[in-house]
Amino acid sequence: MDITHLKNAIQQQLTNTSGITSLQLQNHIYGCFIIMEDIAQKTVELADHQLVGPSYSFDIYQHFSEIGVRYGFVMDTKLIVQSVSDTYRDAWLQTFKDLSVLQDVEYVDSTEECLIDLIQQHVPAEEAYFIRALDTGSLPQVWVQKVLNLLLEKKADEEPAVTAVSRAVTEKPITRAAIKTGSQALGKAKHLAHTRRHVVASDKKYLAKTRRAVRVQQ
Repeated sequence: MDITHLKNAIQQQLTNTSGITSLQLQNHIYGCFIIMEDIAQKTVELADHQLVGPSYSFDIYQHFSEIGVRYGFVMDTKLIVQSVSDTYRDAWLQTFKDLSVLQDVEYVDSTEECLIDLIQQHVPAEEAYFIRALDTGSLPQVWVQKVLNLLLEKKADEEPAVTAVSRAVTEKPITRAAIKTGSQALGKAKHLAHTRRHVVASDKKYLAKTRRAVRVQQ
């Protein structure tokens, strides 16, 4: 499978995108990563745009804009993408369709690494929510605050409401594998393959880890 079309579509969408729009888009792309993994691992089936799981179904064409708030690293309806091109949408839908036939986990890994590199190149460090979520499976508190600031700014004329970003932890976080870029390198990290739903304990707090989980030795 050639992902050039998908790369170009994402690059075009990321260009000149900032603020809440950038956060919405990064959250959406993260959600698309989760869907790719689920399809490749046969956790769900895709038929006629219907993503069918053990106890639910989701029309990824009709509700394409909601992928981020269903599968992303921040589950908040204010982060439904407001405007994406047909090219971006169609590129992802074709990727999902192709994966439903191929069902190749290694292909998903290589695709993710390529797209993560693309995101690192086009998203400025001060707005790198996606990359921060990849590092540990959740956003650090300083980044949670950045998200809250954007969400509250969006509704500045209303009373602040409790949002789903209070902890900004996804049900199925993706953590970075062997991706090292300059100062963002993980240093002496050893990588341990897990299933995406594997649970790792740390100080009695549990985070769902993906099969791309990273274990960083102290």
